[in-house]
Amino acid sequence: MHEIVHWTYDIKTNKQEILAEASEYADRNGDYTGQIEGIRYLDNVYDSYEDAVKATESLVRGWYDNFAIKYRDVSSASSAKITDIQRRIKETKKKEADYIKAHDIHTFKSEFM
Repeated sequence: MHEIVHWTYDIKTNKQEILAEASEYADRNGDYTGQIEGIRYLDNVYDSYEDAVKATESLVRGWYDNFAIKYRDVSSASSAKITDIQRRIKETKKKEADYIKAHDIHTFKSEFM
């Protein structure tokens, strides 16, 4: 059985510990035999867990890919500063989407062709 599993670790977790847990899981639950040889640790930091999971879809090459992706988890933060930053990020992303939509080549019209 081939499956995709997502785990969350603290950024300070030892890489060998992650590798050992992944190898143990694969031996117990999957069709992978032997130790996992390695995990690719990517430098990108995604804005949320959902963005990180989406990124995995484009990274999987179809053959026992093992990689670790970083993401920010500010869901439990409740300070006024964090809340304000989250609001500003949301507004900026909306402005970006509106700009892209307004300047999409498919929306331009010409007098003659």
